[in-house]
Amino acid sequence: MGIIRNFVDGLANVITGLGTGADARMARTYFAPTYTPQQIEQAFEASAMLRKVINIPATDRVRAWRDWQAEADEIEKLENEEARHQLVAKVKQAEVLRGLGGGALILVAAGDPALPLNVTEGGGLVAINVVSRWHLAGFDWAEDLSSADYGKPGYWQMSGVKTQVRLHPSRVVCFTGDPLPSVWKGSWEDRFWGSGRAPSLIEPAQNLDEALATFAAMIKDALNVDIGIPGLLDMVSSEEGEARLKKRLGLMVQGSSIFNGRVYDKGDSEGKGGESVDRHQVNWAGIPDVIRVLAEALSAASSIPVTRLWETSAKGLNATGAGDDRNWKEAVETGQKLETKPCLDQIDAALIPSALGSRPDNVWWQFAPLSIPTEKEETDRFKVWTEAMEKVGNSGTIPDIAYTKTYQNGLIEGGWLSGLEGALAEMPETERFPEGPTPEEMAAELALQGGGDPASRDPGGSANEPPRRAANDGKPTAEDA
Repeated sequence: MGIIRNFVDGLANVITGLGTGADARMARTYFAPTYTPQQIEQAFEASAMLRKVINIPATDRVRAWRDWQAEADEIEKLENEEARHQLVAKVKQAEVLRGLGGGALILVAAGDPALPLNVTEGGGLVAINVVSRWHLAGFDWAEDLSSADYGKPGYWQMSGVKTQVRLHPSRVVCFTGDPLPSVWKGSWEDRFWGSGRAPSLIEPAQNLDEALATFAAMIKDALNVDIGIPGLLDMVSSEEGEARLKKRLGLMVQGSSIFNGRVYDKGDSEGKGGESVDRHQVNWAGIPDVIRVLAEALSAASSIPVTRLWETSAKGLNATGAGDDRNWKEAVETGQKLETKPCLDQIDAALIPSALGSRPDNVWWQFAPLSIPTEKEETDRFKVWTEAMEKVGNSGTIPDIAYTKTYQNGLIEGGWLSGLEGALAEMPETERFPEGPTPEEMAAELALQGGGDPASRDPGGSANEPPRRAANDGKPTAEDA
């Protein structure tokens, strides 16, 4: 009969119990609590800390909004269309719903809502409305792996109080959560919407809220007063004694409130047998540290720096908070790129034609910077950029016209010279991008300046070889800018 041995990877010590059945850690396991939509909504409304960790990313993604790149009159129409639909506020609301489990913007236009959205004329986008994922139900899910719509519904059905509306997917802009870790978990709908931020943040938010509430409850007990009364048990054993005690305590309270002092029985002439009043001060040592640790745990779980979550400055010697601020901006920009931008692109398919009457190819946008540099920072950046451009120009590696176009585009995109783009647009191409002199023209000019013998000024050259141009001839410099 063969011997069967079970091998288990891990460190074990039979003396200390480490890694054996006597080790308390062996009973540990993880489980993911399932929260109903009602529980998530109640937690969001009741917990100020949970509301902050959901609201902060949603707010920062739309705080600076976006910059349209188009003609001035087109930009004005696009911004008016966004204002008409209150798009910024509604996208922020949808981002909040993303954190709670999922949300969507419903694009309302003329025609049957069950058919694809097709806005081709001005004002064609009638309205944009916000709903949560629990207002929608997906049907006819694509299960073919070769389909580009794999894992998406063929149509949505929105349930109202009295009616149910069938919606084409092009009319529903979904703000989904993080993808579920495995494809087998949950239904097609759960896998599509993913997991919001709230379920994993409820526990650390509860821990912090509980610590703050406990600390607040302890404040009223900051100073305890104990009053010792001789013969108290004998006194309260009769109605007359109980009445005397109540009257005595009433006089003590009255004296404390009027004179800010307490009058009590000192005892006999030797100070024996009288009332005693003892005060006890609560020791707060260690409580702020516990709250700070729980706050840092919530900050780590939500990936929001403590300085942003608590709206405080950085602590510590030489701490500026610049690193936290930079990391948070990078996190926000990543969320904008991966999650918010695809949603806005789907909205723009109807928003741009509704604003302009068509979809021009030269109309695009980019997210606005999350912070505006100071005047000194902008000046320093301009100085560094122009010096770098001068070095590139002096290298002689870029042709004149290409260098001039690059330099002008850099000045325009940097926004350093107001009105430069319009002024350059009014100039003829030959004046805006002048070509440098030809080698023959340069040779003739040098001959006039040096007595007609260019080779005499170039030891390595000859009369038949045109002189070499300076690399920076005809190229703009920082002084020109």
